[in-house]
Amino acid sequence: MCNVSDSVEERGIQKGMQQGMQQGMQRANAKRLAALMKSMSVSFDKAIELLEIDPSERKMYKQLVEQIQAENKE
Repeated sequence: MCNVSDSVEERGIQKGMQQGMQQGMQRANAKRLAALMKSMSVSFDKAIELLEIDPSERKMYKQLVEQIQAENKE
């Protein structure tokens, strides 16, 4: 029985690590978007296009970029 619980725990740990890595990559992409927007004076939409980010992720990246921009103002 212990092997089953260990397996479940391991899967949970792996899933958590994958989610953390994905969130880290998304945040890094959002920072790139914000930097591109600032350095090239382009809109969010143009930056998304230039970096070839999937349009289905637009809303999520918009929120992250706004969050990053707000953090940079502090």
